[in-house]
Amino acid sequence: MMSRCNSNYGQVHWSAVKRILRYLSQTRSLKLTYSKTDDELVGFSDSDWGGDKTDMKSTTRYTFILSGAAVSWNSKNQPTVAKSTTEAEYMALSMAASEAIWLKGIHQELVPYTQNTVKIFCDNKGAIDLARNPGY
Repeated sequence: MMSRCNSNYGQVHWSAVKRILRYLSQTRSLKLTYSKTDDELVGFSDSDWGGDKTDMKSTTRYTFILSGAAVSWNSKNQPTVAKSTTEAEYMALSMAASEAIWLKGIHQELVPYTQNTVKIFCDNKGAIDLARNPGY
């Protein structure tokens, strides 16, 4: 969010950056911890419908977990304005599915004979129903 204001920043932005740096300094001991036992790739997809108040675009977010910690994540504005929560969540699910296909290919190259499927969790029933429908 802060990088959007690089060309025209003010005191409010500078205060926010200092707050982010304080947070990073205080959480220096926290880290991602990977385990050897869990070799399953799992994804989580989410969206906020019309979250950006300037242009009413939704934000797509997804995270993929492998061996107990995140290996890939993304958060970006969707290219178009969604007309419903289902549409916003379905666009996020679509972006997550693209990432899952790519991650699955890399995972199978690095660790042959691993799982064949990647589970992606979504919290919107309408988007799940659309994704399960072979017509879409």
